[in-house]
Amino acid sequence: MRTALRPILAALGERPTPARLLALKLCDPAAGCGAFLLAACRQLGERLEQAWRDHGVVIAPGVDAGALARREVALHCLHGVDKDPCAVHLARLSLWLLTGAEGPPGPFMASAVRCGDALVGLSPAQIAAFSWDGDGGGPSSQWLEPRSVDLPAAVGAPDCVHSSDLARAREPRAAGAMDSLHFTTPARTGSTAPGVGDCEHSPAGAGPPADHEHASMRERARRIGDAAIAVFFAHDGERRREEQRDRLARATVEPARRGDLHALAALDRLAAGLAGHAPAVLPFHWALEFPAVFARDDPGFDCFVGNPPFFWGNRISRAFGDRYRDWLLRCYPGSHGNSDLAAYFLRRSFALLRRGGTLGFVTTNSIAEADTRETGLGPLLRAGGIVYEAVRSAEWDGSANVRVAHVFVRKGGDPGERRLDGEVVAEIGADLRRPRAAWTAVRLRERAEESYKGVDFGGTGFLLTVEQRDAIVRAAPHEAACIWPVLNASNFTASPQQRPAGFIINSTGLGLAEAERFERCMAIVRERVLPRRATDKRKARRERWWLYNEACVGLYRAIAGKAAVLVCPVVAKYVTFALVEARAVFTNALNVFTFDDHASLALLQSRVHELWALTHSSSLRADPRYNPSDCFETFPFPAGWRHSPALAEAGRRYDECRRRCMLAGGHGLTSLYNRFHDPDERAGDIAELRELHAALDRAALAAYGWADLAARAEAAFRTRDEGGRITRPTIRLEWPAAFADELLGRLLALNQRRAGAESASAAVTPRPET
Repeated sequence: MRTALRPILAALGERPTPARLLALKLCDPAAGCGAFLLAACRQLGERLEQAWRDHGVVIAPGVDAGALARREVALHCLHGVDKDPCAVHLARLSLWLLTGAEGPPGPFMASAVRCGDALVGLSPAQIAAFSWDGDGGGPSSQWLEPRSVDLPAAVGAPDCVHSSDLARAREPRAAGAMDSLHFTTPARTGSTAPGVGDCEHSPAGAGPPADHEHASMRERARRIGDAAIAVFFAHDGERRREEQRDRLARATVEPARRGDLHALAALDRLAAGLAGHAPAVLPFHWALEFPAVFARDDPGFDCFVGNPPFFWGNRISRAFGDRYRDWLLRCYPGSHGNSDLAAYFLRRSFALLRRGGTLGFVTTNSIAEADTRETGLGPLLRAGGIVYEAVRSAEWDGSANVRVAHVFVRKGGDPGERRLDGEVVAEIGADLRRPRAAWTAVRLRERAEESYKGVDFGGTGFLLTVEQRDAIVRAAPHEAACIWPVLNASNFTASPQQRPAGFIINSTGLGLAEAERFERCMAIVRERVLPRRATDKRKARRERWWLYNEACVGLYRAIAGKAAVLVCPVVAKYVTFALVEARAVFTNALNVFTFDDHASLALLQSRVHELWALTHSSSLRADPRYNPSDCFETFPFPAGWRHSPALAEAGRRYDECRRRCMLAGGHGLTSLYNRFHDPDERAGDIAELRELHAALDRAALAAYGWADLAARAEAAFRTRDEGGRITRPTIRLEWPAAFADELLGRLLALNQRRAGAESASAAVTPRPET
């Protein structure tokens, strides 16, 4: 919290006035029960107390200055959003208890801690256009004419201050004509359109007629915005959504803007459909919910803090539906479907900051990795954001199994000193490292169709034990053709032999009539698989129930005729590759490469590729996630590597030594590399493997023609700084950081040259005649 507030408070000077402190606007976009808001309330309350002392403000006898300061901070500075109504009420109650506020807890902070989805909402410009396109970033405040009501002079003058006096000091209120929304004020007839009486959205309190009129317009704008979002979530496909939006805009929205109660009721009925979405969609139009924040000359929040939810990639669709994912991809340009949900909270919060504002999040440690980085931090930095402090990886709440990152970003201005994992640095990149190059690695066409994810067979119904397979083959030998070994990540990383431990029924490429020739196998599939497939939402899976969900036909076409293939796990403690038998069904926890030679093994197992993969991978907990599109297809291989005798020999010797170590000690790959990276391990077999790994590295660097690097490539045991508070040291035998940075810079430059050459080649390639 102090780190997030540091640049904001520094900009106010050493002795800020109470009024300037109380003008700050801070928000938690996923507030939960209000833990971050409570911390902010305490810290800003302490600063307000100090400001009172600095400026001679005297607190009346008998008044608790600390509680009064916290109460004023809560009422003037703090805002929060959460889609869980129970959490919202708990956050309000927690602040009520902390501040010692008078009166019942229900109304306290009701207008500042609100219920809704921080990621689903429209700006005033979008509501005016009845569209989710266009200005989807920070909400415009052009429709608000700020009318500031100054705090009493007593707040900044050496007079006696009573809590009742400060309670009457009102923050700026939004008033004005809302011109950009093109509203017409209806005659007051006493009629109330359906939905206006909703307690969460109704204007609270009483005020002058102009205030009621303005609140009424905001309410009308909210209902129109909700209806626009309802159109999006009611339909699939861009064309269908836009057709319905255009029809409603002409027939219903225009009358609703003029105050037509029947039109407003029709929009309410449409918006009510959002509650039936699974789960319910709760739109939140920021400028309407917090008008005072966006009525300022420089609109927006001064600071966002919090712990936005972690939700990786395709799990977003499973939890919230495909249309929710469509919304995110449509409203946050340049985002990726595999990105973590936390990246969208970064984007949304940054857009809602005023110039010079900051955000400080405890977030997933994948925030700086792969697609999540390109969805979140990448666009922020390109838009002028500056990461001024970061902790790349830290244990979350004492749990070694959950890793988080701490990220602090300022929107323009000079944030002052920058720190990365506790160390002062000149700059911090979107990957939460020292920048090495301005180039972002891109996928290379030369690496296409050389890597594949394994098979998603869709449940355990196809699997057979060794005994079941033997029984079937004894009774019907021809059915052996339909039964394959199955290799999973556990077999690969934990078994010394790296051989399949079981079998699987494999009817890939067969029609139902052909598959029925394998009578015993199909009887098992009918019993175990068919009942589940019969209710699958995908028609293809219901109709072709005897086949895998995703059979990876391209993979098996590419490796046909090969005796061995190169494999690595998708997620594992270490980035490891090995050659295994090709005739197997590889599960989707494995990546399979079309290479079957030791030169390829040498290059991919070298620290050259490991460094590239770790830099471009995402992670699951503390383990790297090797995604071929990010780690392999972007990797610039050295020219002619498959014909390098040095690489082939280094790979062969390394492979033979590693297999001997695994078999002799009964180690799988993970256990073996635990010993490899243990500085206290002195055994002769491990010493030999380390030396052969160094030879592997030198051969790989030499293949690039980088003899200068090969001569300096000396690995040493290093303790990785996991967020500046190491509780379980992570020790690796790896290259020094300066050497690694230099190598990565060269690899990035090579990727850039290769990508440029491919683009130039594509530009001059003649199109085939038609």
